[in-house]
Amino acid sequence: MPWSAAYSASKAASLAFTNSLRQELQGPHTHVMALHVGLMDTDMTSGLDAPKSSPDDVAAQVLDGLDAGAFEVLADDTSRHVRSALPGDLTKRRSGTATDTHSRNTFPAGSNGRPAP
Repeated sequence: MPWSAAYSASKAASLAFTNSLRQELQGPHTHVMALHVGLMDTDMTSGLDAPKSSPDDVAAQVLDGLDAGAFEVLADDTSRHVRSALPGDLTKRRSGTATDTHSRNTFPAGSNGRPAP
């Protein structure tokens, strides 16, 4: 795919920025959550013959993630696969444990987001 290097680099930068921003803004009434989704059924992807996530399904997962206090939502198999291959898994850098619900990674509400000692 043309431009995939720039696209991938921008995704990586977005993830790094989100994780850094979460650390800077942690505190009462502030929650930073990353959304990871592969192809979503939008006008931009209408010409692609590939499985796509429903925008309504992704929106529901985002709301569920916010309700659960998740650090990130992995909205589809593609994003779960890619995220599992990345170094710096949030579950290893944060206190508490994570539960994969096959629609998102949910982290315990009230986790302070700081690395475990």
